[in-house]
Amino acid sequence: MEQVRLGYVRLVYPTLNPCGTEPRNWWSTLCKPGFNVEIWKTIARQAKLRVEMVKAEIYGDEDMSSADWDGMLGMIEAGVLNASVELMPMTPDAIVDFKFSLPVQPEEVGFVTGVPLERSKPPNYFVYQSYWIYLWILLLLGLGLVQAAFRTFRKANNERNWKRVLREYPRQLPGGFWSAIEQSVFSAPTTKNSNPLYVLGFVLIFISYYSGFRGQRYALANVAEIRLADIQRKLMTGATTLIVDHYAVLSDELNRTLYPKTNPNPIILAEYKNITELLCSDSHTIFYGEIFRIFKEEDTSCVLERINVPELSQNLGFKALVFSKSTKARFMEVVNEIILKFYGLDKWDTYWVPRYYPRGDTKPQGGEPDSLKVMDLSPGFFLWAGGATLSIVICLLERLWYAYWKRQLKNFKVSRA
Repeated sequence: MEQVRLGYVRLVYPTLNPCGTEPRNWWSTLCKPGFNVEIWKTIARQAKLRVEMVKAEIYGDEDMSSADWDGMLGMIEAGVLNASVELMPMTPDAIVDFKFSLPVQPEEVGFVTGVPLERSKPPNYFVYQSYWIYLWILLLLGLGLVQAAFRTFRKANNERNWKRVLREYPRQLPGGFWSAIEQSVFSAPTTKNSNPLYVLGFVLIFISYYSGFRGQRYALANVAEIRLADIQRKLMTGATTLIVDHYAVLSDELNRTLYPKTNPNPIILAEYKNITELLCSDSHTIFYGEIFRIFKEEDTSCVLERINVPELSQNLGFKALVFSKSTKARFMEVVNEIILKFYGLDKWDTYWVPRYYPRGDTKPQGGEPDSLKVMDLSPGFFLWAGGATLSIVICLLERLWYAYWKRQLKNFKVSRA
């Protein structure tokens, strides 16, 4: 039985379960496999292999001066390891020096920053919390002004002296204010069933205004062009430090996007180890790398927020198992045949999701909320329009109803006489 030595660095669910971090626990790992161990379990069974796992400190990077790799990839390049347990991005530099299996999993890269927990509440959380006092004050003031106007109009209509009545309008405000309160609590002697609809109409107007205003401001703050311009400005002024994962994208592409008009600044490359602690402790740090992998970190002291920049965030690549150049072509054919049969991308929905997602929450913790769009604000607009229209229509109907009954009463008195 042939033996293969597999290298790994960090084992985060569902990449690999903790029970498989030591070679002696290999069979325990098979009982509760992660994604990659499931692949290797099938490969080992089909190809009749004996597996040994070796831990490395870092994934590794290519030294530009010597063109040699360090870390786990350096061990694979030197022949100390035969392959990697984990799936690795298929970058152009790595494809030259290593052999890759068929791609198994897509990857998506983007910007991530840390947000303190006390600042991580959605901005529109306070729409119905902080402004409810102002809402009712404005509501009562609005009703008071409307009632004062009605009282003034009624008095002017009766006395036929508009100038004197308008001069006395300020005196009608207290009466109109208390009349509005009486009608809002349904205790006015002349209260009709339409009064609750007045209140509802004004409530809809103010709630829709505040939610729409704050929602639009929040949506504008998350527009991709604005976020990218903000990142560029902070990088140029030195207010922000950018840390890029080794295998996110080619540095030339990143430089062209972030520094379109100037010479590129040096970019700090880093492994994933302790990156979440750095993002949580330093608010002036932005990470650029694989999105979902960093969101799988647990027990973070802050909320990780994704910054939406389509120019780079939608740069999709693929991940595959890494093999040394000395791997025999026949063995690679066997591996690719097994992957194509059991673990191809077309099997993702039918095999991966039902088998592993129920084991735990694999969705990113925190992350950036979806920015509001025009269609998201349209229900608020229709509520506002409906409330305003309803208030105006009922007000008009009540005035017409009042005028009708006043005329009927006048005609009744004339007929009695």
